[in-house]
Amino acid sequence: MLAAQAVAPAPVDPMRCLLISGVASQSGDANAAQAGKYASIYWMGRVNGAAPNAPLAQQLGATAKAMEGINLQTEAQRCGEDMKRRGAEMQEAGKALQAQAPASAK
Repeated sequence: MLAAQAVAPAPVDPMRCLLISGVASQSGDANAAQAGKYASIYWMGRVNGAAPNAPLAQQLGATAKAMEGINLQTEAQRCGEDMKRRGAEMQEAGKALQAQAPASAK
């Protein structure tokens, strides 16, 4: 298998990630809280993009209930890895766009 054909990781549930990042944003550790706030914005965009008129409080409550007994650290790691992967894709897209730009725009 070629590197470009690498298997994509299993998709994460944006609602779960929003819930986890919301919890992290309340951390007593300033760095963790800041990261949680930024992650919450990202995941809220994913949730809102998929279902803009969904009842958020109801969905978060149902998600929290469904996550009982789940290893939150493992889920948080999956969410973080997904954000890193998407961030890397954004950077690559930016580089590709810069390479396509006319010389006068560089």
